[in-house]
Amino acid sequence: MNRLDNVLKIKSVFFIGIGGVSMSGLAKYSLTLGLSVFGSDKTDFPERMKLENLGAKIRVGHGEKIPPVDLVVYTSAIPDDNKELLYAKKYYRTILRCDFLETIRKCFSLSIGVSGSHGKTTCTSMITGVFDKGNKSPTAFIGGEDIRYSNFKSGNGDALIFESCEYKKNFLKINPDIAVILNIDDDHLDSYGSLEKEIEAFKEYKNGKKAIINIDDKNAESIIENEDITFGIKTKADYTAKNIKKTKNGYSFTVSKHGKAVCRINMQAEGRFNVYNALASFVVGDICGININDIKAGIEDFRGVKRRNETLLDRELKIIADYAHHPKEIKNYLYGMDKNRVVVFQPHTYSRTRILMSEFINALSKERYLIIFDTYPAREKYDYEGSAEKLAVKVIEKGKGNVCFVKNYDELCGSINQMISRGNCKEIIFLGAGDIYWYALRYAKESEIKGSEEKESKQKGKK
Repeated sequence: MNRLDNVLKIKSVFFIGIGGVSMSGLAKYSLTLGLSVFGSDKTDFPERMKLENLGAKIRVGHGEKIPPVDLVVYTSAIPDDNKELLYAKKYYRTILRCDFLETIRKCFSLSIGVSGSHGKTTCTSMITGVFDKGNKSPTAFIGGEDIRYSNFKSGNGDALIFESCEYKKNFLKINPDIAVILNIDDDHLDSYGSLEKEIEAFKEYKNGKKAIINIDDKNAESIIENEDITFGIKTKADYTAKNIKKTKNGYSFTVSKHGKAVCRINMQAEGRFNVYNALASFVVGDICGININDIKAGIEDFRGVKRRNETLLDRELKIIADYAHHPKEIKNYLYGMDKNRVVVFQPHTYSRTRILMSEFINALSKERYLIIFDTYPAREKYDYEGSAEKLAVKVIEKGKGNVCFVKNYDELCGSINQMISRGNCKEIIFLGAGDIYWYALRYAKESEIKGSEEKESKQKGKK
């Protein structure tokens, strides 16, 4: 008998959109329970082979029918007129991804949901490492590919760790015992209409839970109540990070609990913003009774998540990819870096770009060498007012750097090579949450091959 037997009583499940990072994680979990797993996605995806090797049966493209199953899981990103979804609702029991996750959550005695506009994946990975070092054998759903765990960790313990996504208010359907709130920003305004309504949703989300909140974030701070646990760097809090120092591979800091130093953590993760993720992870481990040394080891053992400041090539030319797709994320990521670099940014959805156009312009206009790649539309239809073309035009109007808009990989390569030559740049940074990552991987691979060939040619010339 598995954890879901008494709740859902199913032996087979079909995932519409199985290629999504959260859906593929749920599919992996279902396979560990011994369920027959089926799924589809509109395009091929990297996790497909892994899932098929585990026993899943997957088709690329959405058909009109679904094979006989006990349950169909779909996400709120699937349009209502999707043929598979219409068929499933007519003939089978269907459930939203967030409701399926909530059903799973109820099967664990301890659940931890990590929410926030930025940093969820990194923090979820860190907390998973903390519980792992504490011999809690957690089960975890991670919204990215952690270097150690990928996007899912199977465990036999009583703790479940997962991301609580605010898109379309999905996190209001999930009720973890512990709710981590890293920050609240003006993202997904297509779902909320205003930042004020989004803040209210986060307030509703934390009600009835043990909440751990970043007091330095002004929007998150506005919903703090007396019983909530706070953490921060700049403001007096229950847990603070003090004496923060940049190290060769990350940051070190002292954790202070109620004003008393607890331990020194040497985090192997770049970006000062990751100190907040590490501090939140420490708080979770501490209130759950995990030994301080195990918490410290779990955080220090974190080695990153793919697409989060991931180095793809580090030779004469350094190539980095990061998931940053919100103006604040971009600004925080690029702050303090050497300006002698090429930045490639791909906007994610027309609605986000349109609503936050001025913020995107401010975040990008200081770059000397900037390439804006065609928009990743996700679920949306073309809208010039929120397009990459318009963003590029507006940034060019600022007149502060070399800026261009490109529509495909060939144009991208040509523009990168021109800018590298023009500025003698030694670093390329690819930013975005869409398919820009796969172009970055391709460019890095081709650069590596080209570099090896040039090196070999020089060596032959010397002989």
